[in-house]
Amino acid sequence: MAMANDTYGPDSRQATAREIKELRDAIISLANSSYGNRYVFGGFRTQTPPLNGEGQYMGDDGLIFLQLDENDFRQINVQSRQFFEPDADEKSKGHMGMIDTLDVLLTGLMEGDKDAIRKAMDELDYQVSRTTSHQATIGGISKALIEAQKRLELGQEISVETLSKLEDADLYEASSDFKRTETVLQGTLMASNKLLQPSLLNFMQ
Repeated sequence: MAMANDTYGPDSRQATAREIKELRDAIISLANSSYGNRYVFGGFRTQTPPLNGEGQYMGDDGLIFLQLDENDFRQINVQSRQFFEPDADEKSKGHMGMIDTLDVLLTGLMEGDKDAIRKAMDELDYQVSRTTSHQATIGGISKALIEAQKRLELGQEISVETLSKLEDADLYEASSDFKRTETVLQGTLMASNKLLQPSLLNFMQ
């Protein structure tokens, strides 16, 4: 709030304005983060950047779910519009979007408009509070997915172990059956030889 009084002169405000401009551009860059060739904060519009160069939200409100089991679907994204745009209730109370707030602050610093600087700083406090709330939501989603991953990995280990036991049991059973068959075959051959030998001798005689 020091920039909203006479403590700092125009040069200091201009320097701060440049820092705010860099911060604004960095936020837009983060908002357009992608993972696996898909934009994270665009809702269903995963192939186009969520924010344009002016900071306007170009995504939608689509929620993406991941199927973990037959009847288990988990949300893996958030309605990102809430990060960057105020809802109807917030607008009615005079709140702005995150990028709009930074633009007001940037303009106020460049033009030396102390009222605009104060307004933007107050709004930034609100934006920080909103962001913290969204971080908690994302943290909850992340925790649920990590727990689901652990359960799936454990289930996979159990399945592999069970399958291994079944396959080993089948192999043992097959070996036993083969041994029994071999024994029966040997007995049959021995009996046949004993039966054949006298007959052959009788024939030769």
